[in-house]
Amino acid sequence: MSNSVGKPRTVSVELDFPIENAGQAVSRLELRRPQVADSIDIQRKGGTPGEMELLLVSRLTGLPVEALHTLDIEDYAKVQAAMRRLAPGFG
Repeated sequence: MSNSVGKPRTVSVELDFPIENAGQAVSRLELRRPQVADSIDIQRKGGTPGEMELLLVSRLTGLPVEALHTLDIEDYAKVQAAMRRLAPGFG
């Protein structure tokens, strides 16, 4: 879905290696655009840059960090690319 200026509101990422959340297989992640509240919350919680990035992915997908820990590294690279498409200057 795009808004009137052509920027996507969400991006889907198909996983080559599905993960599990609450006993359910997850083969696609849907990421929404980040908001100011996401940035504030992530900075407040702190951590390493990798931990903060994973927390952002958690907020944008609605999946718990624990489930995201099991992402295959190639799938995670696709998630990172999707985040750059949603908000190139975020971070």
